[in-house]
Amino acid sequence: MKKQLLILLVVIFSQSVIAQKIIENPEYGLSSFPGVITKIELVDTTTVLHFHIKKRSGRRITIPRKSYIEEVDSGNKLFMTKAVGVEIGSNTLPVSGELVYALHFPKLRASVKTIDFRGGINDSHWAVYDIIVNEESDAFVLPKILRGNWMLIDGSNRWDYGFYNKNAIINRGVWNYKSVKVKGEKYTITLERNGNLKTVYAKLNKNGQVNFGIEPKLLKTYSLEKVYNPNYKLENDTPYEAASLFQLDSATYAGVVKGYTNRAKGVKDIPIIMQDCFTLKRDHYKVRIADDGSFSIKLPVSYPQNIIVVLPYGNEKVYVEPGKETFHLVDGNNTLFMGDCAMLNSGLRDMESIDSFGNREIMMELVEMSVGNPDDYKKACFELRDKENNALKELNKKQFFSRKALQIKKIGIEFSMITTVLAYERYRKYMKAKMDKDKIGIKDFKVEASFYNFISKEVLDNRLMVLEPLQFTSFTRNLTSAYAFRNKAENYTEDNPKALFGKSDSVIENNIKEFFGMTEGFAFDYIRLHRATKIFTDSLKIYTNLEVKNIQQEIKDPFLSKYIEVVNNKAKEIAEANKLKKGYHINVVKKAKDEDLVDAMLKKFKGKVVYIDFWATWCGACIPAINRIRPLKEEMKNEDVVFLYITNQTTPEVQWKKLIVDIKGEHYRVSKDEWNYLEQKFNIRGIPHYALVNKQGEIVNPKMEHNSNATLKAIFKTEMQK
Repeated sequence: MKKQLLILLVVIFSQSVIAQKIIENPEYGLSSFPGVITKIELVDTTTVLHFHIKKRSGRRITIPRKSYIEEVDSGNKLFMTKAVGVEIGSNTLPVSGELVYALHFPKLRASVKTIDFRGGINDSHWAVYDIIVNEESDAFVLPKILRGNWMLIDGSNRWDYGFYNKNAIINRGVWNYKSVKVKGEKYTITLERNGNLKTVYAKLNKNGQVNFGIEPKLLKTYSLEKVYNPNYKLENDTPYEAASLFQLDSATYAGVVKGYTNRAKGVKDIPIIMQDCFTLKRDHYKVRIADDGSFSIKLPVSYPQNIIVVLPYGNEKVYVEPGKETFHLVDGNNTLFMGDCAMLNSGLRDMESIDSFGNREIMMELVEMSVGNPDDYKKACFELRDKENNALKELNKKQFFSRKALQIKKIGIEFSMITTVLAYERYRKYMKAKMDKDKIGIKDFKVEASFYNFISKEVLDNRLMVLEPLQFTSFTRNLTSAYAFRNKAENYTEDNPKALFGKSDSVIENNIKEFFGMTEGFAFDYIRLHRATKIFTDSLKIYTNLEVKNIQQEIKDPFLSKYIEVVNNKAKEIAEANKLKKGYHINVVKKAKDEDLVDAMLKKFKGKVVYIDFWATWCGACIPAINRIRPLKEEMKNEDVVFLYITNQTTPEVQWKKLIVDIKGEHYRVSKDEWNYLEQKFNIRGIPHYALVNKQGEIVNPKMEHNSNATLKAIFKTEMQK
């Protein structure tokens, strides 16, 4: 009886402990939430999760009514009972861009160690996995005091050690814990990876810092917080040089998705978008995530450039270099880097707050200024540029940045100013149309060539400008389209078959050269190369060897001259490979009245479930979405499901035919009138847009949500069984 009473008292005590438990800054794994969980309260009959979001003001944040937490061990779902500090449904971030709120859920069982949070029952909603709510002494090998991302305190903030509850990251690899021995304030951590062992020694220090090292007598001091030292000196800290900037090579993009779990539906690969600054062609890649969260892929690159990494919580811009490796810790707001490009990426990340030209309110003020004198508008752009440079200078007084990071940031600031100045005519045209509509007249100002005299020759003849490729492309486009340089060329429309470009292009180029007192320059070679490579996107034509040689004579820069040959050869290879591709089918819309159009398009698919994807080649979100569904199409290729892709006349026919060879399924390219009818029929307000048709040819869902492959498969199976 006494024993039973003792057990009862222990249970009651443990329940009372968890009933009053508060966990500050809880640890968790993979997260697609656009903020952080700051605190968890386990009190009486309630579990409270506290959240903090800091994003761009005006952004919409949705709190689904069916948000829930799930006990990982049992799968038991506990749905939200109350929201505090936020509305259930849609919310708009205030001017500060910050939102602090709490969500209430039913009480957890006392034995639960980890939970998942889901911002709704749909797979596309936020998810936070493996949130630790009950840390017992035997639950995790490594004690909490050693867990986290440890950075050197010498001012470099170099990230060398990542210790987590399940594994560790050291030397760009994922290691598993084999044993942890403790002797006072000293720890011996033995790790294992692919049969290899590694020992890391640790000694607790003051102020929450820890000394780490692979030799017990050669430990260095690390901190979980960045320690700034503007006087830090980086070994071999050299900027990029124009002469060695370009090389045909590859770069390795590798890393780890922290806390990765197979429970994360639809997160099996990381999509990557790369844009060639010379051809403006976008290439899409994806890298498979291993069970331990690691990934690695080689990407073809010819200059230091940023890639867009599509992650569960949003897109990240990451720099890669030819012949080097960038190692990326994917961890929501706590992104870190190892490898050759670590200091570059970390520095650029710390400079992101300096971005006045990316501020919507500031840019709208400039747009409104375009109705006035162009010189006043230009002066405002100069002042904004100077403000940016001063902010960068002040930040650099407080912390160290590599010379490469500073070089790219400064080029970015300069080009942001230049492209904004060059946008004056476009902004003015926009404002004039708006004011004409409101019957408000504005004074005419003629933009003379002297308006552009602030542009230096260095900008026009410097390879380093492609370190900000999108800005440089925008600059060359705006410059060649400026009325001051085009007005003398408007009458020249006859093409010279012996030259690369028409006379109009040559006159514009000569006008620019004459104004700036130049005979040649890198920017002019860049413009010529871009125009020459447009043939691959605007038509299916490929250059002959003789045509390539003629183009090369027009382009003076040796790398760019060689590059047209490389691109042309790649186009040949793609064309030959496309001839062998199967699995896609082009359909022609038969003449039909509006009300009969959908039936006419779907008639041949009766007896099968039809998943419709409305898309376009220019749509930035469409291609990645099509690529994500590719594994599902392969999985269901022998089942009664049709994947139907519909685009319109805004998609150039040549580009469409070029792309669909890699998009298995049925395809339509409809007329403008047909698209207008389909827009109304399916309530299309933007693309990509999805719809579902049953086996009888009836539209069962004209506007589907974006779903994971697993959810789509379940939907298709349900319809197939009807």
